Amino acid sequence: MKITRIETVELREGTVVHAGAIGWLWVRIHTDEGLVGLGETFPASPSEKAVILNDLAPKLLGRDPRDIESIWHELFLAVQYRGWAGAEIRAISAVDVALWDLLGKSANLPVYRLLGGKCWDTVRIYNTCYDDAFDFNTQPVELARDLYASGIRALKIWPFDGIARRNHGQTISFSELEEGLAPVRKIREALQDEMEIAVEFHGFWNLPCAIKIAHALEPYKVMWLEELLAQDNLAAYQTLASRVSSPLCISG
Repeated sequence: MKITRIETVELREGTVVHAGAIGWLWVRIHTDEGLVGLGETFPASPSEKAVILNDLAPKLLGRDPRDIESIWHELFLAVQYRGWAGAEIRAISAVDVALWDLLGKSANLPVYRLLGGKCWDTVRIYNTCYDDAFDFNTQPVELARDLYASGIRALKIWPFDGIARRNHGQTISFSELEEGLAPVRKIREALQDEMEIAVEFHGFWNLPCAIKIAHALEPYKVMWLEELLAQDNLAAYQTLASRVSSPLCISG
């Protein structure tokens, strides 16, 4: 089996996130046996599309798509000098997903079988509260009850982002702490422990503010605190982890 063509499909309207509208990109990898693998990435579709078509496609054409590990290393070496993040890595990720999709189709097996098989019959889910019927800042209880009625028992919100933008993540007053805590408190009071709450921060805060916010959230038993600090500040994350009790996480 050989790769014969790389196709991209772009959607630049729809979901609006904390940083504005995002663009979705799908890559379709065609082969001489008629099989097509599908991969996906976001949020800056024009940038990722350019990397796929200009940098990655020439190295993919003619390759056996089942050589996934070898292809990944070759693609990474082709772009890693620009930096180990950003559009280049997102583009490689979309290609990698498409190659795994092709492998599953060629073997007539679901990809989870190729990755080691099933571990669970079901998995727990949570809702990241973009594009919902209710604004979590102004209608947090209505949002939580709506999700609960649909069978969802966990949600993720980011009520501190507006404060961070105002203050550039450098300071937060007691009144601003109360402003950020209000949606979390209202959800907890209304649904008690029936709804788990994760809080996202998008890397906006400095270390002293992050510690203050984490301590203020402790009574509400949050599921986790996501990206309180910039992703690459691992030394500060180590200090933060030693000072707070809530689980911390960052994006990969």
